Amino acid sequence: MKTTKCKRWLLSACAFLLLLVWGQAHPAISLAEGAIQLGVSAGIDGVYREEGLVPVAVTVTNGGADVEGNLMVATGVRGGNQFSVAYYQPVSIARGATKQVTIMVPGSEITGSTYVALMEKDNIVAQAPLGGKPYSNHTLMIGVLAQNADTANFLGTLPKDSFPDDVKTVAMKPEHIPTSGVQLQMLNMLVLNNFALDSLNEQQIQAIRDWTKAGGKLVLAGGAHYRKTAGALADLSPVEVNQVTSVKTLASMKAEKTNPISLTAPFTVSSGTVKAGKVLYSEGAIPLFAVHSVGEGKVLYVAYDLAEEPVASWAGNGRFWSDLLHKAFGSSLFDSKRSTIDRIWPLQEAAVMNPALKIPDVSWFVLFFVVYALIAGPILFFILRAWRKQSYMWVIVPSLAIITGIGIFSFGAMQRGAGVLVHQTSFVQLQNDGQAKVNGVTSFFVPNNGDYRLIVKGQGQARPLREQDRGGPDSENMGLHASRPNRSGVSRRRVLVDAQGGDRAYDF
Repeated sequence: MKTTKCKRWLLSACAFLLLLVWGQAHPAISLAEGAIQLGVSAGIDGVYREEGLVPVAVTVTNGGADVEGNLMVATGVRGGNQFSVAYYQPVSIARGATKQVTIMVPGSEITGSTYVALMEKDNIVAQAPLGGKPYSNHTLMIGVLAQNADTANFLGTLPKDSFPDDVKTVAMKPEHIPTSGVQLQMLNMLVLNNFALDSLNEQQIQAIRDWTKAGGKLVLAGGAHYRKTAGALADLSPVEVNQVTSVKTLASMKAEKTNPISLTAPFTVSSGTVKAGKVLYSEGAIPLFAVHSVGEGKVLYVAYDLAEEPVASWAGNGRFWSDLLHKAFGSSLFDSKRSTIDRIWPLQEAAVMNPALKIPDVSWFVLFFVVYALIAGPILFFILRAWRKQSYMWVIVPSLAIITGIGIFSFGAMQRGAGVLVHQTSFVQLQNDGQAKVNGVTSFFVPNNGDYRLIVKGQGQARPLREQDRGGPDSENMGLHASRPNRSGVSRRRVLVDAQGGDRAYDF
């Protein structure tokens, strides 16, 4: 009878422990029926590239009581709602209110199981899949700001012998332009054509400027509408436009195996003087295409409206622009195919070699073990034999071994310290416009399990680093990387990244 009761008690205890572990591994999802509705859009209208930062726009509609918690995008999902990194932003939503929040997430961390959730403390009150259409980091993604949404569709017909990878043109609206240049990293190229630039605010215009200087490829076009298009970005153009004129031929625009452009009427173009860079094609004294470098990026000037006929429907347009893009941008057009994470691995390798985590000198260990061997061996043996207490060896030797182990650990702890250890490596890259770009990686050693917060001051891109980011095994090593400044580190199983603007907080 007692045996049966004992078995029942053990089974009940095991069941309780299993439920407890399951509850910790799978956060409770308390979905109030129809109370919270989440609308999620990744990238630009659901289209994004698996490189750079991807904007995730989340619309929260609250049909229930007031909610205050964290809106998060969980990446690296391992199943059962477990994630290794979550990008979050604190949010408060009153009853009956609708709020939209944009969270920037590295495209390389988005998977098919990535989800968006609204959490109150440790409870998920609403959840939705990320969705969207991802494109590989080998895709040439071109954003287009134009009056006509089909303006740059011809770029999708670039010949495969010159552009073997996919080319995706994305029609953009003013609301798609972010307020920070790093948030445009998803794009390889941005085309502005017959677009009212003043419909953007100052922060959005500055974002385009910063993105270009950081390595972006900007195309300024528009013909008769060029000044409206270039607007506050006109100083980046290689050509200073002073008038609108027309040409009767476009003899310099040729493409192999296709008929030249046939003009039946004068063709409107903008005209001006070249102030910097190189003219690629011209018609008489009128520069049609010119390019020059701005910081690490490049700006291509186009003298006509890309949607203007007969050029827009010219059969050789794709081949001509293939040659043009190679002349204007060269291999730099594909620089973004290389992950920003790949560029800072040498820094990370240096950062993890924290000088504060040094191993004690081997000579001290040798001396320590020699002394221990002498005491625990012949010295103790002869002393106890002289006292006729050899039986004490069974107590003294194990005790001496424990004391020795504690001593070695204490000696190492004294050298290393008991607090969090931080080590940063970085480099400064000077640019030709009087500015500098700082990249750095910070590693930190956490001696005790617990919750920690790292706050990164100032503007810039910051993100966690994981060993698996470069194809290694899944690891508990985590970090933060950014493009001015740049941070990295070692962490527990999960990292929560506060995605708010300005200073960024990292809980781990």
